[in-house]
Amino acid sequence: MAFFDPVAPEYDKWYQTPIGRFLDQVETKLAFDLFTPHAGARVLDAGCGSGLAYVSATWRSTHPCGHARRSRSLI
Repeated sequence: MAFFDPVAPEYDKWYQTPIGRFLDQVETKLAFDLFTPHAGARVLDAGCGSGLAYVSATWRSTHPCGHARRSRSLI
């Protein structure tokens, strides 16, 4: 993913801005409205990037597994 490597740090910083946090909350709500795992479920987040959805899955008492080509991307 050499194309994404130079912009990855800026992408992650954007999620720390007010609009980035808001959109993360909206995206997370929509995703988990469509997919509601039961407590203890195993959830795979393939291509998880910074791992924000992975973190959200942990808050829902699941056992997530995140995979990103570049481990530096994971928070």
